[in-house]
Amino acid sequence: MEVKKIFGKKVYHYHSLSSTMEKGRELAVKEEPEGTVVVAETQTRGRGRWGKAWFSPEGGLYFSLILRPRKRLIKPIPILAGLSLKRVIKKVAGLSSRMKLPNDILINGRKVAGILLEKRDAFLLLGIGVNTNIREEQLTELSGTSLSHLTGKRINNKKLLSTFLQDFEESYVDNFRKKG
Repeated sequence: MEVKKIFGKKVYHYHSLSSTMEKGRELAVKEEPEGTVVVAETQTRGRGRWGKAWFSPEGGLYFSLILRPRKRLIKPIPILAGLSLKRVIKKVAGLSSRMKLPNDILINGRKVAGILLEKRDAFLLLGIGVNTNIREEQLTELSGTSLSHLTGKRINNKKLLSTFLQDFEESYVDNFRKKG
């Protein structure tokens, strides 16, 4: 399959944001193209499903991706993203994980990543938070862990992000990309 480079052509990187989803929404409304990525090293108001707070200290990987799918059937998108994230965690960190539907990635029963999808009229926002290099004592959620804690090694966030964008784009393009 030929993969077009859509995801990550345009990346906005911030040291700190209130939320990558908020910034992504602002950029999408201003007609930023599909595949635009917003990355923050920390979030002051990161969130998960149902408005729950997502603890986002320095060391994690927090990003949102603007999507403009041709199909309005969006339920498979978080599942495709979760499957991509599982493959990427295996490839980059060497760890096997499992999905807890609809939006969590677990290793040894402990949460290592979360996925959030927001639907708007003209676009979707896919938000992902991964506990990559967060010290175990920083994790406020009792069931959380980090990739670096599990591997004993620092995880390269840029490599994890670029590998995810490439992997996810492969499954997204065939199913959701606008023609033309």
